[in-house]
Amino acid sequence: MWLDLRVPGAALAGRKVMSLVSGMLAGVDSIDDMYVLRAGSTAFILGHRVMVPSTLGTFLRAFCKRRDKPVRRRR
Repeated sequence: MWLDLRVPGAALAGRKVMSLVSGMLAGVDSIDDMYVLRAGSTAFILGHRVMVPSTLGTFLRAFCKRRDKPVRRRR
């Protein structure tokens, strides 16, 4: 699936992916735990600045297909 650049959260996709991969390697359990990687001089060690967890969540939601209206059940 391709990420549409008009979708909110699509900017700086490479840095967001690297932040998520760094979090996975560090054993982060959830997006909220990504604050652990933002502490201290982690950016110097990783070679990139770790993105804020809220922007990472927005980035991941950009890959989901959303329906504008609720699904109606047949009777």
